[in-house]
Amino acid sequence: MIMNKIFTLFALMLMFTSQCYAAEVYLFRGAAGKIFSTGLDDLGKRLKRNGHKVYVLAHGNSNAAFREIVTLHLKHVSIIGHSMGGKTAIRLAQRLVDRGVKVCLIATIDPVGAGIVPANVRVALNWWQGRFSRLIAGKGFKGHLRNFKMTGWRHIDLDEAAIIHNRIATVLGSRCR
Repeated sequence: MIMNKIFTLFALMLMFTSQCYAAEVYLFRGAAGKIFSTGLDDLGKRLKRNGHKVYVLAHGNSNAAFREIVTLHLKHVSIIGHSMGGKTAIRLAQRLVDRGVKVCLIATIDPVGAGIVPANVRVALNWWQGRFSRLIAGKGFKGHLRNFKMTGWRHIDLDEAAIIHNRIATVLGSRCR
């Protein structure tokens, strides 16, 4: 209950700060591909209904996503990942720094390993369970970073959590349109 109130205040604060327009959202599944991380399919459908262009990919497809972003000269994107896909999301954001691409939102769901959020990220949200799955601000990062400790969930089910989907949709709807 308290976490929901805190997040609501956080989301409202984001709505009244500078905007970052990103219609393209890249979602990366974990290591088991279409077997696990199926909650990202549901999230992707929801984001499409909200007017975003959504690409749900295996974590190994980050090079193809990078090439597409660069080829299309996209200036703003959002990246979401679960498990190994979370690690992929952080690495993709880091690669986009040199290309001048802003990442409006990076959302990681129990990523494998800690991640360093680069300076091109506006909002970084991370839902984690393991000891080493927190995000930390990298050099030059001036955005908003939140790590949410999740208890009572299994790693393979966390990508389906409605509370996570709702928060991602809220931030994308208020901040990245």
